[in-house]
Amino acid sequence: MEYCSPLCAGAPAYHLSRLHAVETKAFRIIGTSCGEAESLCLSLSQSPCNIHLVYPVFPPRLEILEQPRQRGQRFRYECEGRSAGSILGENSTEQHKTYTAVLNYAGRVRLVMSLLTHEPPFRPHPHSLVGKNCEDGVCILELDPPNLYVQFQNLGIQCVKRKHVFDAIKQRLIRRIDPYNVGGRALKMENLHMNAVRLCWQAYLLDNHGNVLRALPPVLSNPIYDKRTNTSELRISRLNINHGSVAGGDECFILCDKVQKGGHRIPYTAILSERYHRSGARPHAASPPIRQSGQ
Repeated sequence: MEYCSPLCAGAPAYHLSRLHAVETKAFRIIGTSCGEAESLCLSLSQSPCNIHLVYPVFPPRLEILEQPRQRGQRFRYECEGRSAGSILGENSTEQHKTYTAVLNYAGRVRLVMSLLTHEPPFRPHPHSLVGKNCEDGVCILELDPPNLYVQFQNLGIQCVKRKHVFDAIKQRLIRRIDPYNVGGRALKMENLHMNAVRLCWQAYLLDNHGNVLRALPPVLSNPIYDKRTNTSELRISRLNINHGSVAGGDECFILCDKVQKGGHRIPYTAILSERYHRSGARPHAASPPIRQSGQ
């Protein structure tokens, strides 16, 4: 329910308390729990003139309408002297380009968009977002109803040199860009993947005066991989054999694009296990013997 402050101005406290009770019962009727009802009810201050609706009827949240395209995005260095490009949406085509989009169900919010590591624990990433509303690697904008939908066009990813990685992460922590509260662990350089990131959105609910009321849980995108690296989609060019003896031992060579070291598997049908292959441009493996049922 929506109420207008001027209508409530000067109303006695017991009238306001009855109004609060009616609103709470209404939430219970539509199936909202007591805890949620309390958080969604009308915010009452000491002065009736300052009464305002803080939250919408349903629990506030952010929803990703379109994920970013995971592959094909080029991460560029600042010294390249050109635009960092645009992060296209996963549904983008050559004929019709789409972009990452978010729908805001939280009312008036301050939206903070940053880059995190692609694997947990999700730490601030040293790379920067560049484009409209971006400053020091972070994109910040405010959304007011009825503008609940936002599409991120002309937003690119800019690389940082390895010698500046520590300082870049430190600056994020100073600005409190740490959605998952990893703290000092963000400064550890072990397992930091420079060629993969995730987009993260943080929403802060605002009152009528622009003050932050509370923060919503962060929302993460799918991983985005740099086009120049070997994290691109694995593509097989040629196989020397695609079948073998049930006794196993047949050596199979696979010609493909350069693959990332480790982590890939070659499955064989009609068996209960998988074998790892060596990394490189020419993976190879020996076929295992076929197991009989019951073994």
